[in-house]
Amino acid sequence: MKLLRFLNDSIWIVVPLLSAMALGLGLHGSAADDPQGSTWDHLYRAIALFVIEDGGQANMTWSLNVARFMAPLALALAAILAFLNIFGARLERFLLRFQSDHVVLCGLGAGALQLARDFKQRQPGRGLLIIDNGQAGDLLAEAEAERIPVLHGSAHGTELLKTAGVPRARHMVLLCDEDDDNIQGAAEVYRIHKASWQGTGSTLELALRIHDDALRARFMEHKIFLDQEDAVEVKVFSTPETIARLLLQQHPLEITPAGKQAERIHLVVIGFGGLGQAVAREALFAGHYANLRKLKLTVIDRDLRDAEERFRYRHPGLDKVAETEFITCEVNSASFDRLKFLAQPSPAGEKLTIAICLGGDVLNFSTALKASSLLRAAGSSDHAKLLFKARDNRGVAQLLKIHADAVSAQLPPLLPFGMAEDECNYQNVIAPGREEIARTMHTKYFDNFISRGKKAGAWASLVPWPELPAHLQDSNRWQYEHLSVKIRLVDPRFADPGFAGNDLAQYAAKVSSMEFQEMVAPHKSTMSRMEHERWSAEKWLTGWEYAAKRDDNNKLHPDLVPYDELAKDIQQLDANTVENMTDWLDILRGQNH
Repeated sequence: MKLLRFLNDSIWIVVPLLSAMALGLGLHGSAADDPQGSTWDHLYRAIALFVIEDGGQANMTWSLNVARFMAPLALALAAILAFLNIFGARLERFLLRFQSDHVVLCGLGAGALQLARDFKQRQPGRGLLIIDNGQAGDLLAEAEAERIPVLHGSAHGTELLKTAGVPRARHMVLLCDEDDDNIQGAAEVYRIHKASWQGTGSTLELALRIHDDALRARFMEHKIFLDQEDAVEVKVFSTPETIARLLLQQHPLEITPAGKQAERIHLVVIGFGGLGQAVAREALFAGHYANLRKLKLTVIDRDLRDAEERFRYRHPGLDKVAETEFITCEVNSASFDRLKFLAQPSPAGEKLTIAICLGGDVLNFSTALKASSLLRAAGSSDHAKLLFKARDNRGVAQLLKIHADAVSAQLPPLLPFGMAEDECNYQNVIAPGREEIARTMHTKYFDNFISRGKKAGAWASLVPWPELPAHLQDSNRWQYEHLSVKIRLVDPRFADPGFAGNDLAQYAAKVSSMEFQEMVAPHKSTMSRMEHERWSAEKWLTGWEYAAKRDDNNKLHPDLVPYDELAKDIQQLDANTVENMTDWLDILRGQNH
């Protein structure tokens, strides 16, 4: 396919050039051979060369000799160019079936296009194509302009998937708007790949986006995850969770404008739909900092009755983990203007972050402007950060020329987050860092207890990773998410956009194991306590309670006590987690090479 495109591009340049040269040489040669002839005679003779005629002259100059070979060549190339323009798309579609080790993206949105660009930049030699239902509009024109092949049709159509060469693909990412399309596509890809796989060792890395949490949990019980002999590695992600994780990664709640650790942390979430709940949940699970104090969480929306009830039901230990306040309020009301955190100066040492997750971009941005004005009037603008959800770089963010990694001149800073281009990039969707380290963490945990004489299956989490229930796999992922929090404590450079910009892969590439261990040494005790706070919060939020004897079936655990009341061997488990941070960064270093 690359050869076809190269020929098409090259011939467009070569044909006019050869034609012009052949015509010029023909005119020159004819004039030299027959000085008495008219201009029309010379022109006729030059044009005749294109149909392999010499114009009826016996004697030919060198220029005519060159031109009589060059002209037919230009004509032949023009014929090839016409063939490619008429049949090139069909030929390219036919050849797609035979490519291998390539990338297939389903669903042509702004995120998919950004992911395609990332692939082309990071793996320029790898084939790439997109499957779309044909409703992408301007994005389709952009894809074609960037020479990204687009097949039109269903993401779960068998013949189309075969045409895309799915049985031999290396990566496939399902980014359709509807969860049902992504799940059906994944099931069909699994079936096609399993039927064609002959034990050659070729592995397909399949990633799909599922928005609905309950649906995602049920899908993760599919045989795709349970069958370890099918050579399909599956990764499931959701837009709200990914956006929330990126928000806390790019805008750490505990870091003050001066780059210091805040004494107190206050997160305000305005708009408590799917995204607002994901932001709150991410902060509750990963927001355990060196101050060892509870997160202060304030939630605001026009109607919170059902949302608050569902959120508390899903996270029964909420009040044990954070100081929470749910406020029913319209953003365009006097009640909103009088809210304490907006109308009064922030308490000393408090870092305030406001995440606006309402409806469209305009509403989010207008609410951010209003909150900014109120904070300035209250004298809190230099202690706060205002973040508003933006769909992509084409809307409000582009209009204002504001980018997610650049602080505007406005105080407090007004920054967009959650743009499709940021969510769907190689690092977030494809890079194995989070999943691979989560598996490694669990394997170390499993091997440690087995080496101490414990029997596999003695409790729910003491099983190999493939047998680990989905919620316990998530537990290891939460532990990984907290790695960024711990690193920001020991090395302020991690949050510096000029050094690592809160990117673990970049940080691992720049800091050696020895240097990192030296920085960690003075903070081991604090970090061990942070890890226990994080683990305890995870247990409280998932419905566990304290009991003197462990009972996994009834979610009872004896270690749900303050850190100083833990047995020494249990404290050592938290210390081991801190020690393992160096190994986790080594995994990321290996991925960079």
